[in-house]
Amino acid sequence: MMQTLNFPCNPPTPTPTPSNHRFRCRAAVQSISPPMRKSGSFYEVLRVNRHASALEIKAAYRNLAKLYHPDSSSKSDGGDFIQIHNAYETLSDPAARALYDLSFGLGSFI
Repeated sequence: MMQTLNFPCNPPTPTPTPSNHRFRCRAAVQSISPPMRKSGSFYEVLRVNRHASALEIKAAYRNLAKLYHPDSSSKSDGGDFIQIHNAYETLSDPAARALYDLSFGLGSFI
């Protein structure tokens, strides 16, 4: 005759997996990240100052793209991501950035 052992029942802890970790990290960042604001300046969209280097602009774009890409956020309809992409496209090209700065009176001579 076989007897079973009775142990106190503890709920099993979920095994951490890369996808669980990514999901939890993304949810934590989204919970503290302010919602995207519709603004007139590409610098404000990317949350960098107007003297930001190309590397700073690229890093800001990548971080925001991860947060607001429609495939990674159920809250996003894609409009914020398009705005982020347009800002990066302009500010990452030196000629387009110079023209953008001049059009807003932000030229280097100021």
